[in-house]
Amino acid sequence: MTSRDWFGVATRVLGRWEILRGFFYFLNVIADRNGWFTNSTTDPKYYSLYAAAELGAGLILLLGADLIVRVSYSVAPKPPEKIETSTAE
Repeated sequence: MTSRDWFGVATRVLGRWEILRGFFYFLNVIADRNGWFTNSTTDPKYYSLYAAAELGAGLILLLGADLIVRVSYSVAPKPPEKIETSTAE
């Protein structure tokens, strides 16, 4: 596998990790609203915000991995070829 392929794999794994973290933040919202954590000083709306951000970032990384790899490993444009002109005297 090339480094480009490994970068794509790493992007997808990171996307899955972010989705998993978002899911756990969502579970914190449920737990806080049900009163399972009575000593929590964090408002559940912040957990909801974190969950949405993590899920959004995870989906972008997971579903947009091909685009991210293409942009990251884009081939530099070739310079225009020089046209040689002869100066005959």
